[in-house]
Amino acid sequence: MTEVAFDRRDDILVAHLSGEIDIATAERLQSSILTEARALDETALVVDLSDVWFLDSAGIRLLFTVHRAMTESGRPMAVVVPDGARIAAVLSIVDMPSVVWTAATIEGAVEKLFPPALDRHSSS
Repeated sequence: MTEVAFDRRDDILVAHLSGEIDIATAERLQSSILTEARALDETALVVDLSDVWFLDSAGIRLLFTVHRAMTESGRPMAVVVPDGARIAAVLSIVDMPSVVWTAATIEGAVEKLFPPALDRHSSS
């Protein structure tokens, strides 16, 4: 069964998707993610695809549509695709990393969204 669950890391909304994202499920998932992101007005979004085992063109469209909506609202988005994930090849074919920040872990995605500040106290 395809599901989406949400949690927060500081003021970042994390959408955990699982199962199969295809034409039958993509619209519902997209609507859920956008509704949650708009309702809470978090500063950023991480879409965790760690538990997604199938992703077709409708799933790709979902990611691009959500990314566009986040960008238009001035909030960044990153996608989590673990190393060796079954869906990594599909995302590579559409060159997803050239459009949306991708990382192998949630922590890595958060770091791409908000890189650690340089130590301003170091001597020059």
